[in-house]
Amino acid sequence: MAKETIRVLVIEDEPIAQRVLLQMLEKRGCTADLANNAKTALKMAEFSYHLIFLDYGLTKTTESDMDGIEVAKQIRHWEKSKEIRQRPIIMVSGFQEDEDTKMKWKEAGIDAYYTKPLSPNSLDEILQKYVIARLATSELVL
Repeated sequence: MAKETIRVLVIEDEPIAQRVLLQMLEKRGCTADLANNAKTALKMAEFSYHLIFLDYGLTKTTESDMDGIEVAKQIRHWEKSKEIRQRPIIMVSGFQEDEDTKMKWKEAGIDAYYTKPLSPNSLDEILQKYVIARLATSELVL
């Protein structure tokens, strides 16, 4: 059986952070798509991905824009309404995690929280824990 390509959705609005994470994923043989705002992210999240990276501090330029927590909640609601298995959502942020933030991301269904910039070792750990190990056991079927 051929090795499956890991498909990743990156939801990030900051150009430098986009470029760095996309390059890191590409070096690891992943296929990554980019959504640079909440509206695009929610449309793209309906496609088949093994993993979603989500920026906590998405810029809100209009009243209807959402931050990362709100986007995660919407993705989880959509998954539940379609009765599909939840994909791992990894929150990334330039802010240090505190207890209030930790509670918010758990309530939103976020699997893990990492501080930017994401290190290569952290990315390898995430891919191993949330994708590679699950694919090997067929736990992550899309």
